[in-house]
Amino acid sequence: MPSLKVFSHKKKTKELAKESANNTVSSKPSISNSNNLKNDINSILHTYDVSLIGALENDHIQIMALYRKALKQAREKDIVSLQLTLVEFATEFTNHIQIEDERLYSYLKMMASSKSSTEQKVVAKFSSEMKNISISIFSFLSQSPCIPVTEDNIEFFLEEFKQMGALLEERIEREEKILYPIYKSSRKVVDIS
Repeated sequence: MPSLKVFSHKKKTKELAKESANNTVSSKPSISNSNNLKNDINSILHTYDVSLIGALENDHIQIMALYRKALKQAREKDIVSLQLTLVEFATEFTNHIQIEDERLYSYLKMMASSKSSTEQKVVAKFSSEMKNISISIFSFLSQSPCIPVTEDNIEFFLEEFKQMGALLEERIEREEKILYPIYKSSRKVVDIS
């Protein structure tokens, strides 16, 4: 899915470049046309999406459901099912993080760049904290000595998995209480009726 978005952005970028070239008089692009192209590209990559937060919140529900399913399977020592659920969990989490990085954080950083240095620092700090939590979760999933889970290490896995779950819950809670409202409020809707 992310590769399709990248392709789509590349296609739009090529279309904008062709349109910009067609609108120029000389064969060399002027500075103003280059700036317009850059602005057009930025607007494509950093567009406010009314449905983004709802989609991300649905991802959170799905990710937490997979976490709880894996936790239950681990407690029941259903190792085969647990391995499959962990792959599904890792895939969903990775896709979610990519969407947040590409669409949410890039938009918020772009919006903050036109605001005060305080707002820029808040967005940068929050982004850094969330990235660190993600790194911890990815590290657990990719480097934990208890993955793959076996009968010999399932108790250790459970302890580590609960700690990872606490980080995940912290990330989700902070995003939904702090970050998502910032995103929503960045786009004021004006009632013209």
